[in-house]
Amino acid sequence: MKYTIEIFPEICCDECNDISHNHMTCPICKDDYAGTDIYHGIYEDPNCLEETITCEECDTTFKLLSYYCGDAEVELIEEGK
Repeated sequence: MKYTIEIFPEICCDECNDISHNHMTCPICKDDYAGTDIYHGIYEDPNCLEETITCEECDTTFKLLSYYCGDAEVELIEEGK
């Protein structure tokens, strides 16, 4: 099953402006700001579409299919608790 979600990058600090963590809207647990297992900028990684993204709230794993300016299309791989 495919879903459209939002991904919210969390900036480390104003000095380095690096992304330290990402949050997401999870379509399974319905958390609007769920933590993820991705600790880098998705847009900076040329292999990001080969990644999976896991909701830290419900442990559900998705495959990242597309990503643009915070909007992402994902496919459910394994539903968590």
